[in-house]
Amino acid sequence: EYYHSLIIVPENSDTYSFDDLKDKSFAFVDPLSNSGRYYPLSLLIERATDPSRFFSSHTYTYSHSSSIEMVASGDIAGAAVDSLVFSYMVKKNPVLRKQIRIIDKSPPYATPPIIALDTLDDGIKHKVKQVLLTMHKTIRGKEILDELGIERFDSIEDKQYDSVRRLKTEIIENGF
Repeated sequence: EYYHSLIIVPENSDTYSFDDLKDKSFAFVDPLSNSGRYYPLSLLIERATDPSRFFSSHTYTYSHSSSIEMVASGDIAGAAVDSLVFSYMVKKNPVLRKQIRIIDKSPPYATPPIIALDTLDDGIKHKVKQVLLTMHKTIRGKEILDELGIERFDSIEDKQYDSVRRLKTEIIENGF
């Protein structure tokens, strides 16, 4: 499964592109968020600028859902959010979809991994992995996944995260 960074604005705003966010307020999610920070910073790097010069103000919400709610209420002119969280919230509250417009969508990124401590017993890691990889095959597991808006879990290769690593490197090399 893949996800995207979405640049969202209030439905009733006069903002139709990322460039239209110039001199407007913007919400990043978290300093370590690919969809909520790295992607919009890459758009600023393309424009040879930074958040302080491009936006009238910017903030961190530390939550994709908070960013979505701030845009829906008009408290902020734009935000970058995870498409999976956005889809989940719209599914739970369809009114949000009428309050928000997507003006930009990133390339696809591999869905974030589920990780475990190195010190966790290998047998426990294996059991947890097997439960996650097969839960879509059971009635209760499918119910849980459906509630979360997830079809199933799959194993992927580490190299599928290379695009995120490259983006992070670009951000660091540009002083962000």
